[in-house]
Amino acid sequence: MNLETGARQAIERICEVYGFTSRNQLAKHLGITNSSLGNRIMRDNYPADIAIRCALETGASLHWLVTGEGATFDHLSSDTIRIPAYKIDGSNLIKISSLIFDKTIIPNHQGDVEFIIDGQIKYLIDKADYAAGDGKFLIEYSDTQSIKDLTLLPGNKLRIDWGKYPLDCDSSDVRVIGKVIMTMVINA
Repeated sequence: MNLETGARQAIERICEVYGFTSRNQLAKHLGITNSSLGNRIMRDNYPADIAIRCALETGASLHWLVTGEGATFDHLSSDTIRIPAYKIDGSNLIKISSLIFDKTIIPNHQGDVEFIIDGQIKYLIDKADYAAGDGKFLIEYSDTQSIKDLTLLPGNKLRIDWGKYPLDCDSSDVRVIGKVIMTMVINA
């Protein structure tokens, strides 16, 4: 493979990762002119800086961007993880843009993880199969999804902390969606 073809193919792979259908869209994203991007290809100037930027912004495998070999996104060797996110809107969870985090700050978990944003607080939820017990959980109760503190009571009962007025109910009345494993509070 000659360098011009390699540069052209690398630009095509970079456009693919970003979801761009033309080099012009990539040039606009990078803040350069379309002719500048075209000159890189014509002058055999391999776009290593653009490939590195793409890998950092998207989490794409740098090896794949440069060579076209392997997986486009190598999650096992990546230092980051993309986590689906939702915000609580009334009694429902509304999907929002996912969040990217360094894997080292994510606590150990058993199942898939999701972020739930409730006002100024972000919760990282482990969606493994947890039984209702003591702790903070994402639950569904009376068709309402929310994050609540639960306390296990004798007789297979649960106390749901609703603030000023806690609620005692049968544990079968509550569906545990996941357990809170990390809480982030935004101090504004």
